[in-house]
Amino acid sequence: MKKAMTIISLIMILISCKAQVVNGDEFIQPLDLQYNSYYSYHDEDTSVIDSRVKDTLFFTYDNKYISADVEITPHKFYLVDGSPPNNGTFFFEKINAIDDLNAKRILSLKKFIRSSQFYDKNKKPKLNDYKLWLYFNGYVIFLIKKDHKKTKYIEVKSFFIIE
Repeated sequence: MKKAMTIISLIMILISCKAQVVNGDEFIQPLDLQYNSYYSYHDEDTSVIDSRVKDTLFFTYDNKYISADVEITPHKFYLVDGSPPNNGTFFFEKINAIDDLNAKRILSLKKFIRSSQFYDKNKKPKLNDYKLWLYFNGYVIFLIKKDHKKTKYIEVKSFFIIE
């Protein structure tokens, strides 16, 4: 009876995994090679292209949390919680500005970062800029800036540099 249950469970595994049996005990998993994306990521080897679909995040542009020096670095946005440049700094760089876009859910960047795994108020530095950069690389990001009655959607890309 126990042997019959083992065979039945093995058959159920094969059916659920859509695997094929070769030589009685070797499994081959089917490959899923379909990728769709807005942007393609080219590795140093140009024959390798990573084209995963990226989700979009919308954050409010908070002047108290995001600092931008228009004269020195006009298209770069630094975070108040970011590390000093000698430790490696996280920042956003403007890619595009759009006037009309439909954002379903707008998040607070400050609350998002301070409640994330990349932020620890008991450590110094408090923010792990490198891990935050790795995380945001998987997303298309917009900062939403409201000036008077006009709303501007600023598409940004995350960067991490060590100076």
